[in-house]
Amino acid sequence: MHLFKPLLLALATFGLPQISRAACEPDPRADAVTTAWRQHQPQQRLEDLNPASALCFRQDLVKRLTTSLGPLVGYKVGVYTAAARKSFGASAPAVGVLLQKMLVNEGAEVSASSGVALVSEADFLLVVKDAGINGATTREEVFRHLRGFRAFVELPDLNYKPAPAPNLGQLIALNVNARAGVMGRELPLPQTPAGFAGLAKLTADVTVEGAAEGSVHARGVAAETLGDPLEIVRAARDGLRQEGATLKAGDLISIGSLTPPRPVKAGETLSIRYSVAPSTVEIAVKFVP
Repeated sequence: MHLFKPLLLALATFGLPQISRAACEPDPRADAVTTAWRQHQPQQRLEDLNPASALCFRQDLVKRLTTSLGPLVGYKVGVYTAAARKSFGASAPAVGVLLQKMLVNEGAEVSASSGVALVSEADFLLVVKDAGINGATTREEVFRHLRGFRAFVELPDLNYKPAPAPNLGQLIALNVNARAGVMGRELPLPQTPAGFAGLAKLTADVTVEGAAEGSVHARGVAAETLGDPLEIVRAARDGLRQEGATLKAGDLISIGSLTPPRPVKAGETLSIRYSVAPSTVEIAVKFVP
């Protein structure tokens, strides 16, 4: 897997000096953190990790999880907006890893107890066409190296009850809270001016049925609430580059939530309608105990 190559490049994403794999000392807390993750138990607080040591911790955690969750299939981008970066005291986005068995296809029911504090997000997946994306320098070039998209309900786990104050090292170490997700089938991304413009205008209309407060509705426009999807892809690519990793054909990139996250509750059904002109696509997830 690309992720576990030595960290040959400077971690410019976080303004850190160059480090190597040899600089990643074993963390004695890794066993307990991995066990807690697998057993859906609240995590211990990881207060003393700077971004460099947190990245080492994340690599170790992900390597351990691959034994049960399968290989790397994609990435997620967190702490992307200016507000999020300010909250976490971050100078750049954080990149997490998606493993094969974290993701299920649409139609699956999801247990609300399959994490410590699951939230649902109206996320969106873009699919890499080829490795040429690693050399793309403009939005147009990034777009040409994407082949498709998938509706995606990400189900990150906040890992704590109650949630602690934002902590960048902790977030990175715990893989940007990646836990699970439900994805729709892949649809082609038209390599046309209309397809290019449509992605820039990506919107999500969310409906929650079965909520105690009645039917809940939310709408998000990526450009207003999250950012430009193509720039987010580039942020993922650049973050991985600092680790000595590259994107490859078929990699999934989760761009983040277009609407505020909502705690997952048994008995609710979440439906999302995405508009990415000239296409629209819908996905629904039912949450069970």
